[in-house]
Amino acid sequence: MTSFRFRGALALLGVLLAVAAGTARADVPLAAGGKPSVGVAWTPAENEKLKQAAETLAGYLGRMSGGTFTVAPGTPEKGIVLCLRGSGALPAEDDAKLAAMGAEAHVIRAGGGRVLLGGNSEKAVLNACYDLLHRLGCRWLIPSARWTVIPRRPDLAVPEMVVFAQPDLVHRSIWYAYGMGVDGSREVLARDYGTWFDANRLGGVAPFKSGHTYPAVVAKHEEEFKAHPEFFAMDEKGERLPFKTHTSLCYSNPRVAEIFIAAKLAELRADKLENRFAFTVSMDPNDGSIACNCGACRALGNGSDQCLHLANKVAVALRREFPEAVVSFYVYASHRLPPEKVKAEPNINVQVAMGFNNTPYTLEELVQLWRQKVSTVGIRDYLGVMAWDWGLPGRGKGSRFRYVKETFPKFKAWGATTYNSEINANWGTFGPAVYVATRLLWDAGADADAAQDDFFRHAYGAAAPEMKALHALWADSTELTRQNLHFWFRQMDKVFGAAQNEPPEVKARLLDTAACLHYARLFADWETAVQSHERDRAYAALKPMLEFTWRIRERGMVHAYALQRRLVNSGHDALQPLEPGWKFSDPKAVWKHPDPLTDDELRAIYKADLAATPPDTRLRRFSADLKPFPGQTPGERIGGNLRHDSTWHILAEDPAHLRFALPVKGVRYNYELKVYDMADEIVWETEYTVPRSLPRGEQQDFSLDVRLPKPGQYRLTIKAGEDYCPTFPKGMKVVLETSLTSHPTLRYTGGYFYVPADTDRILLKTSGRFSVQAPGWRARKDLTTKDEDPALGCIVIPVGNDAGKLWTVTAMTAGSHYFLNIPPYLAVEPGALLIPSDAARPGAR
Repeated sequence: MTSFRFRGALALLGVLLAVAAGTARADVPLAAGGKPSVGVAWTPAENEKLKQAAETLAGYLGRMSGGTFTVAPGTPEKGIVLCLRGSGALPAEDDAKLAAMGAEAHVIRAGGGRVLLGGNSEKAVLNACYDLLHRLGCRWLIPSARWTVIPRRPDLAVPEMVVFAQPDLVHRSIWYAYGMGVDGSREVLARDYGTWFDANRLGGVAPFKSGHTYPAVVAKHEEEFKAHPEFFAMDEKGERLPFKTHTSLCYSNPRVAEIFIAAKLAELRADKLENRFAFTVSMDPNDGSIACNCGACRALGNGSDQCLHLANKVAVALRREFPEAVVSFYVYASHRLPPEKVKAEPNINVQVAMGFNNTPYTLEELVQLWRQKVSTVGIRDYLGVMAWDWGLPGRGKGSRFRYVKETFPKFKAWGATTYNSEINANWGTFGPAVYVATRLLWDAGADADAAQDDFFRHAYGAAAPEMKALHALWADSTELTRQNLHFWFRQMDKVFGAAQNEPPEVKARLLDTAACLHYARLFADWETAVQSHERDRAYAALKPMLEFTWRIRERGMVHAYALQRRLVNSGHDALQPLEPGWKFSDPKAVWKHPDPLTDDELRAIYKADLAATPPDTRLRRFSADLKPFPGQTPGERIGGNLRHDSTWHILAEDPAHLRFALPVKGVRYNYELKVYDMADEIVWETEYTVPRSLPRGEQQDFSLDVRLPKPGQYRLTIKAGEDYCPTFPKGMKVVLETSLTSHPTLRYTGGYFYVPADTDRILLKTSGRFSVQAPGWRARKDLTTKDEDPALGCIVIPVGNDAGKLWTVTAMTAGSHYFLNIPPYLAVEPGALLIPSDAARPGAR
């Protein structure tokens, strides 16, 4: 933040201290007893955008006070005045300070009966209006009128203050990847989103363009591109790609450059007519682009060199007419690695994609490497991707407070100047964390915890702590298991209980959240139906889910349009061939119920959900106290690779195991390891960063020196982005957890597990193939989701005479698996096995 904001904050603090000491307050009164005492003015009078901002401000002040504020051009001595720097309304020192700041810088000067809201641009003045409203207690929590907080204050005043502010990033964008839809709700969603976007000071003085742009240009010149195969990229076989609007281009072709130069000049000229601050065009290739292998393109260098070569041509041409013009593209797909040969023009910008990183560099390293090549860099993020998270509790990056809190402040430190992320209208889970994100995008030094508390307090009142606990449950375990659904609905019931005395608007938000939970329950039914591989069952589960989300689409809890696009338009395999009446674009599609769901209907649905989500009776709980399985010695090792996060439990009895080497094979990406004691305190942690010298796609082995403070039981977690294989010392008592809350993906991995003596059947969930063999079997059994018992919703393995023994998971096993009713631990050798202290029973063998 600027020093001006800091001095402004000190000035405000001084006012508050003076009031506390008994000094007369210098508030600027706006309304008394619900009657406005001042009006809202703007200058210059002919500025239509300032007029609109004045009307917006007056409207919200009227809602707060209960009166009607007049709006007129001018610079009255009393009241509120919206003004641009240099208009004559601001003191000369304010104009001077603003002149040294950015285009979005604004000032709030309140005192002497007048409130001046000034800025370097119309966008800056609008930001000042919303900044003032925020200080007066207004909140736009998510894009929904039900989630807008406008406090009632018949006696309304603005404290004396002088505050200067500007954003840390020059452009901040969070946008709907699938748009608003095409039906009648589009207008509602667009209005709510636009208000939320402005109120949280997103955007910038003009749109910042950096998205996939090649297809649109090709489509406008379709006939010429069809007639010239040489305009398209050459594949590794030496053949030109066939014509498609989304096909990769030949970057070195001079006529392709001419077409793009003309197209982008026309685009920026048109943008300038709409907004004098417009300054960017995108030169990003199509999604999934490849590098061109023709001789001329290969001579340019790697994929980034090729993309940069064509972008440079446009950058030079635009700069001749518009010196401030910027050409931007993503660091993504074939143009991920930094360029090796081509030097960037000074008006080139890139936005580094925060996903799909198959380079040997961390995302921060990529940003720094590109900063050495281009003048400015930005961030291209994925807060919500429907095909990844489906808007379900805790799954999207935009629902993870920890991600926002830990990562967003780094963007400024990395040198980023812009932020751009897709999301979808799944605000039931995204709301709190994305609200915090908007605060940090403006001010990287903002208090993330305070911003999160601010959201919950304004949204839920007395129920804020219980709702915060529900979001914590979502963050801890995102799977739609019976037990998770039970926990979620029971916690939601606590939320309703805590909100009994809250006003109707709070209870309305609770019903919205309950609708999000019902969607999760319906999605669980859909997932189960798909796993059955029964087409009729899939259709039967999909219809109520699509109908429900369609009927609540204007609430913003689930992005119905994006959901139907992904499941119906994209054509899920379970639905093929698509039944009549199921096209997403059909206005009479079978799920498009004509009536929105009422609050009363949602209350009834919630009560039914609460009754329908009892505890999972399949689960058997065991002690967290682990002991060595008696009578076992080291034997044949069954290992294999893991993927993503894993949890290991260690019993360090041998002093030699208090410090041990942990070799890890097959490394491609960075790794994070932590060791916790039984009090859940971290006693050792480290990160392993893959060397930059590691060639792309190659693997490397490494070894860690793990240190434990004293003998005892520990939990070790590994967070990783790809396959890996840790090897613990021979003779160490260590097991891999395969439970409801922690079950990594096994990559043709095996191990040993214990079946207690009082077990008559094993209950198992699997996402792939689980290959198992009991001591008394002649051969292994290969089990998949097709083997699930429909009534129990899991695989049932009869135990017979093999209870109280060690069983084997063979190395043919692949996928994610967890046990429901036996100790959820795998050991790579018999002598390493640990079992819960209460798992052994009389007669164990």
